[in-house]
Amino acid sequence: MNLHLSRSIFLLLAFPTLINGKPNYRKPDPNKLIMAKGDNGIEGEYIVVIKKTEMAAMGGGLKAFGKQDAEALVAAAFQTGSEALLATSDMVEVAEVYSNTMQGFSAKMSSDAAEKLSELDVVDYVEQNMKVKLDAVTWGIDRVDQRDLPLDDTFITDGDADGSGVYAYILDTGVQITHQEFEGRATWGANTSGDGEDRDCHGHGTHVAGTVGGATYGVAKNVNIVAVKVLTCSGSGSTAGVIAGVEWAMNDAAGKKATANMSLGGGFSSALNVAVKNLHNSGVPTAVAAGNDNGDACSKSPASEPAVITVGSTTNTDARSSFSNYGTCLDIFAPGSGITAAWIGSDTATNTISGTSMASPHVCGGAALLLEKGVAPADVTSELISRATENKVTGAQTGSPNELLYVGAVGPTSPPTPAPPTAAPTPCIQNDFKLTLLTDNYASETSWTLVNQCTDQTQANGAGYQSANTNYVEEECIPSGEYTFTINDSYGDGICCGYGSGSYTVEYDGNVVKEGGQFGSSESTTFGSCGASPTPAPVNPTAAPVPPTAAPVVPTQAPADPTPAPV
Repeated sequence: MNLHLSRSIFLLLAFPTLINGKPNYRKPDPNKLIMAKGDNGIEGEYIVVIKKTEMAAMGGGLKAFGKQDAEALVAAAFQTGSEALLATSDMVEVAEVYSNTMQGFSAKMSSDAAEKLSELDVVDYVEQNMKVKLDAVTWGIDRVDQRDLPLDDTFITDGDADGSGVYAYILDTGVQITHQEFEGRATWGANTSGDGEDRDCHGHGTHVAGTVGGATYGVAKNVNIVAVKVLTCSGSGSTAGVIAGVEWAMNDAAGKKATANMSLGGGFSSALNVAVKNLHNSGVPTAVAAGNDNGDACSKSPASEPAVITVGSTTNTDARSSFSNYGTCLDIFAPGSGITAAWIGSDTATNTISGTSMASPHVCGGAALLLEKGVAPADVTSELISRATENKVTGAQTGSPNELLYVGAVGPTSPPTPAPPTAAPTPCIQNDFKLTLLTDNYASETSWTLVNQCTDQTQANGAGYQSANTNYVEEECIPSGEYTFTINDSYGDGICCGYGSGSYTVEYDGNVVKEGGQFGSSESTTFGSCGASPTPAPVNPTAAPVPPTAAPVVPTQAPADPTPAPV
């Protein structure tokens, strides 16, 4: 990688905070270089995470982080005039580049080089690459469609949902897509494991996919399966490879009804947690295995990420599986001991195995059923938990939610008494205001206000949007007047086009008065007039009521002989 001083002009373009093409360092901070604990670390491999503020500055927030940026950053880190350091920069080999789930890259380098990179102001932190492994140790689907034991040997979902039209991304050892369980619904997506073998040569991924969407053993029996291979034939991989798979899945799922499953885990990784959080928040509800250490799931990744759906395992007696992790990082339990599903070797093969890896895909399948029924991605987690059967799991352990997955029918078994018909909405006899808002990847950063300039009062406002890349429609009936509409982005990069393609349209009385998306912290538009005449009252007022009916002339008499009180 012959970069050196000849690239100083490019460095200034890529990273505006570099002064004269030279890096701006901070004092060494041990918290900025995160080394793996125990023997989980992969020697000579690191993940470099860039601050979001730096990426917003690149090209006005419109430029995605690329391999040239990564190489420029490496070159900048070692431009101190030291020949030894310049030689070190040539020994940094950039591997994967991440621009969507997070901004950064993985690379092979020495610990000294990693430490030097961590001291750059543009770098948030550098984390050692780590090993990740499978969480592996049917009655399962039979259990999740009923509230109580014993099992009834049937499987019926709420409304007979089957996951039609939904895509399930299986980040695992790959999937044997020709297996009969998938009925032609499985496709190969990507291989970021590094082994170059575009097939499941382990079996774990095929089993997981079979529980999500197999015709016989699956929860969502008509879901589309997408294989994303992040673990090798031995069932192992790296955080860098997994993050690359997450990145691919997030990009491919854009615009689709989609869910994801990650039946894998390793030591705590901030970088992996950030990646899966952004996948989940982009509109792809993500189920992950809690881990099989009979310990606290909060010490594992991605199980410790609060945004995703972390799943513990139960037995066929509703006890917590002896291997299952537990604690406050769990969201829900599902069957995971002795689960039968598809396997490799032939297109009809099956296997019966155990683990939180087997519990998680039950929940992923449940998410697919909800997405098919129109539940918004941002509401899938809460809907799964609200439908779950409470207080069935024995030995759940302190801090664990006692919630067992349920995908069966909800509501009363007999038809409810029909409610009175809903009255027609009162027509707006003043002025209609309508905002159509398409959020970007960071929906919660967006807010807006509508201020009546005639009264100096806020007429309407909106904030707290949770779903990325989602259309929201806000309508208000407002009096005549002059109004100022202001849209805000708390990060200061608008809603298009650095982190998604958000947009908004403002309509007043059916006319578009403003459209946009590319702005900084905020932008405003004013419309209407304080001098506008109020909407006239109806021409013919309602007639006064007819005089009331006179009371009866003779009041009803009391009974002649009242019943005597008891003695």
